[in-house]
Formats: sequence, structure tokens, C-alpha cells
Amino acid sequence: MQGVLFPNRWFIHIGHHKTGTSWMQQVLFTKEHGFCVLNNHKEPWKDSLLRALVLGDGFEPDRVRALVRERWDGKGIPVITAERLSGHPMSGGFDQDIIAERICSAFPEVIVLIGTRDADEAKSSVYKQLIREGFLGKDLQALEATDWKVPQMRETYFQHAVLLRHYRSLFPEEQVVELPYAQLSRSPQLWVDPMEKAFGTPFSFELSNRHRRRVNASWSDRRTRVQRVANYFEKSPLNPYPLIRLNKRLARIIGEVAVLFGA
Repeated sequence: MQGVLFPNRWFIHIGHHKTGTSWMQQVLFTKEHGFCVLNNHKEPWKDSLLRALVLGDGFEPDRVRALVRERWDGKGIPVITAERLSGHPMSGGFDQDIIAERICSAFPEVIVLIGTRDADEAKSSVYKQLIREGFLGKDLQALEATDWKVPQMRETYFQHAVLLRHYRSLFPEEQVVELPYAQLSRSPQLWVDPMEKAFGTPFSFELSNRHRRRVNASWSDRRTRVQRVANYFEKSPLNPYPLIRLNKRLARIIGEVAVLFGA
């Protein structure tokens, strides 16, 4: 926005996956709380700003800074929020480092928010989410033979402290804020307080227990097993060539029957 100085402190929230990202986007980063989200978090793959940061499409520091300023409403605290900025579990987060370096070169003043979670909890939650997106595997084990050729799931992706350390090697430590998932379930304010401290100015709001609601809750184990079988018959980004393409209802029925027989 022309005529108004862009803030010298603002936020980029990079995930990780299944660490409360949806809650941040739907509950915390709202106009009511004084934020201005600068990206399309509902269809991030279509967003030119995110594509520049994640894929390098047209990435130039001056260009992405200009995009950010064009999208700011001139009032709210600017925020970019996209869990893909922390890599993706299916590819083992192979591009985490280059994304971090692009962010640092374009926005050295930004406050980076990084969600962390117990590794076993994160793996379980990520697996169920990937099943919802069309994944076929029974678990998240990488296949070492193809891992040499194709980026895929790696155990290190779930060691969230590794990415946290990398960002703290690029930015001043006070500009990198860890947001442990376990704290969110206790009190949302436990996330807001360190954000406010890094920002350097008190926010105009305080969260209470009414803001502590589940967003994008995980499926049950049984529903996950049913959907895994159904995925063989549904086209998706993770299964572009199904065995036989069926409608969702019929695929779900086949999944139900298969689970009855131990699938």
C-alpha cells in the first residue's frame, strides 16, 4: 500500500504440518485480532508469492518484497502463513533449507514462527492427513532403493528441532519463535505471549479458552483404514492413476468391506 510505511517487524508462519497451522489461520490470524494475511492459505499452490518462496518460480528478493507490500491492507500486522514453507512430509522436507534461505534473503526483518510437536504424535497425525489426500501406504516408511532417486519420506522430517536450529543459524535468535503444539492444548495464550515478545509491542487482544477449539481434527484409526483402501479407486495428487476410478461412495463401500476382512 502506497503512502503508508510497511512495518519493520511482521510474521512468517511456516508450519510444520499438523502442528496447529489450521488453528493459526482460522482462529488467530484474523482481522478481529489485528492481522492481515498476505497469502492464499486455502489454495496455496495457486499463490504466486508462495510459489516464489517454495518453488523458486520468479524468485527475486525485490519482487517478493513488492508482492508483500502490494497485498498489505495498510493496517493489520502482516502475516504469511503456509505449512508448505516447512517442506512436505511426502518428500521428506528435502527443500526446507532452500526455502529458509529464500525467506531470509527476501525478509531479513521478519519474525519466523515454527510449530513443533512430539515426533510420534506428528507422524500419526501426518499419516492420517496423507490418507485423506490419497496416500496408499500402510505406514510412512521410506523405500531406500527409490529414495536415492526420488525425494520421499524421511525420519528427519519429524525432528522439528533440526529446522528450528537452521532458522536460528540464519536469523537472530529473537526473531525465531518456537510454538510447541502441546502448549496450544493447554492455553492459546502460551503461543501468543512469545509472539508478542518478539514483536516488541503488545497486541490488542488476549486469547481465552473459548479460542481453544479443534480445527481439522484427525480421523479415527478405522476411518483411516477404510479410506486407505478407497484411495486405490479414487484419483488424487498422491494417486493420479487409480486401479479403476470409482465414485467416492462406491470406493468407500469397498473400503468398508476390505476392513471387515482385515485390510
